[in-house]
Amino acid sequence: MPSGDLIPINRLRIGQYVQAANEEGQLISSKVLGFLDKRPNETAPYITLTLASGHAVSLSANHLLYVTALNNSTDGNAEGSMSSIPSHPVYAGQVQLGHYLYIPMDGQLRANPVVGISYGFKLGAYVPLTEHGSIIVDGALASCYASFPHWLSHALLMPARYFPEILLDTEDSQDSPGLRTFPSILKMVGQTLAKIKVVNNYKSNDIIRLYAFDKHFPSPSL
Repeated sequence: MPSGDLIPINRLRIGQYVQAANEEGQLISSKVLGFLDKRPNETAPYITLTLASGHAVSLSANHLLYVTALNNSTDGNAEGSMSSIPSHPVYAGQVQLGHYLYIPMDGQLRANPVVGISYGFKLGAYVPLTEHGSIIVDGALASCYASFPHWLSHALLMPARYFPEILLDTEDSQDSPGLRTFPSILKMVGQTLAKIKVVNNYKSNDIIRLYAFDKHFPSPSL
């Protein structure tokens, strides 16, 4: 929340304001317009990224996070703000130890290093859409989008940001489970573009292959 108070994502409601980032990398408040997908009863594989700050960020592998490797842009002490450090959305499954995510600190978004990566299964999947296409999740800045590049998803979902009551949710429909119709259509568009090599996409079952071949994941408790 803009006040810094925490609210579980499963209790998030349309019309509420959450912390997010604008195009200049500044920490702002952004309105929740609706949900792209909501699956409260589904158990799915998640990656948990532990930061030096103590934050533990749990996301699906195909969800996008704002990441920097810092390189020579600061002295590597995690004191650089997002507005002064080059960053770009990266799929959670591609984040490595030593990469930096962004956390709210002193009214700014500041880089903080990833010091641990773990894998497991969690119950529930919620994908809210904000006015700015970003949101603070588990204390770190994430995109509202998954599977396809942020710029593409943000552009294609512009109609939903202008007309969320028609294309996403109303007060009455926001608790309904499932992928919303308009995002499902855009997902098919993205899959078509990926097939003809116009864009790259990160498939949600890529994380399942991690489980199948690398044995990172414990067996889910069902």
